[in-house]
Amino acid sequence: MKMIENDVINKIFCVEDNPEILDFKTIDGIPIWMMARYYLLYNILFARMLDFHSPTRLRKLNFTTFFLLLKTIKHNVFHCDLKKDKEIILYTTNRKTIVDSKFFNRYTDQLALVFQENTVTIEQALLNWEWPFPRVNNCVYFDTICRIVGEIKSRFGSNKDIVQITALVEYVSNKAQEECNISFSKEEKQSFISYIAKLIISMRHLANWIVKQTTPKAKLFVMVGGAYPFSYPINMLLKEKGIKTADLQHGYITKSNIMYNYSKSISNHPDVIRGLPDYFLTYGDYWNDQFNFPNEKISLGNPYNDYCMKNVRFTSANNGSGKNRYITLFGTGENTDKYILLTSLLQKQVSNFYKIKFRPHPGEKQFVLEYLLDNSIEIDVDTNTEVYDTLKESDVVISEISTVLFEAVGIVKRILVWQTDYSKAYFPDPPFETFTEMDDAVRLISDVNKSSNLDPNYFWASEWKDNYKYFVRKIIK
Repeated sequence: MKMIENDVINKIFCVEDNPEILDFKTIDGIPIWMMARYYLLYNILFARMLDFHSPTRLRKLNFTTFFLLLKTIKHNVFHCDLKKDKEIILYTTNRKTIVDSKFFNRYTDQLALVFQENTVTIEQALLNWEWPFPRVNNCVYFDTICRIVGEIKSRFGSNKDIVQITALVEYVSNKAQEECNISFSKEEKQSFISYIAKLIISMRHLANWIVKQTTPKAKLFVMVGGAYPFSYPINMLLKEKGIKTADLQHGYITKSNIMYNYSKSISNHPDVIRGLPDYFLTYGDYWNDQFNFPNEKISLGNPYNDYCMKNVRFTSANNGSGKNRYITLFGTGENTDKYILLTSLLQKQVSNFYKIKFRPHPGEKQFVLEYLLDNSIEIDVDTNTEVYDTLKESDVVISEISTVLFEAVGIVKRILVWQTDYSKAYFPDPPFETFTEMDDAVRLISDVNKSSNLDPNYFWASEWKDNYKYFVRKIIK
């Protein structure tokens, strides 16, 4: 069954719109729904209702992988003093760019450098198994081995929560039938139970490991994705230890975003709040209005966007035009095959005006390369490491929904939202031009003199560094 627009989101939130869904708990008192909700609401219900799929994202294991694992162990052993006496811990995914020929984490390194002597960064498992050195911020520790151990424990360890997990899955299945007219087979429900059980074990292991990395002097833990529901054990244990926790916004958030929005009946429930960060550091006031996070929101700004806008002043007007410029489609990580098809079609329709290329989401890049090869499709795939280099080359950017659409403001002439059932549901009120059919896209693109006149300050708070200093000093006095 395929549904449209926000009817989908409304029905999905109805599934959890009763506090009794929080009554199913682990042996250590964690509401299992918080661990399972994104997986069940987005990956299962939302995907089923809108008939989309995500490509499999698996890192490939080879000799290089094991060599890097050994380097990671060696690095952590010989740099364990990095954590000593640090009051601020930044926990982040490994999102690289290059600054002055050195690796730079675009999410957190600028924050790390503000209080450099008092900050340690823990980076999540190495992205694409790439050794991220030399780098701008050297006070870095890795969680790679912890995650591997957690994964092993989740597959082979015993699970004392299985009865409660099973009861929750049955409850949600009944609600899905009632609210969304979706039913699941016995085999599907068993796969849900297995996935959730593994997730709880691995995240519990990660949370205990993170707590062990803190010292008595630790006061603040800032995590990229800290408000993800399945980060519940991390926030719970750190807050019990008296450490303040904060999520650092690292991508778009919309009013339909399932990760950060909750139904009214549970959004302020104590069992929800207990496992969410004390603070949410957002890009600015625009974003604060997009989600009902129950704790304090602070408009920080976007440090990396600020860096790029100050250091790379460019507009399409002074970088040439016409066939020397690009239309770039940005993948979302979902519906990859449809993006490839749209790129191919645009190549045939507007090549008189522009060159066309596709920039995959980082999580789907390998899938794209294999898909193109297997299906003998020839399109231009963007290879820039730095997304702002891609924006610098583009006159038009297109996506269903992506943070890049907002980062393009003030850089790219035209910003177009491809309105599919997916984007209508997940990005219901875009501040950009929209199209639904190929003819609409061609018509918009053909008007080469038109520009998207939006003010970047509408999306990004100014003076992020002062904002961050004020926030930190309020906690660390």
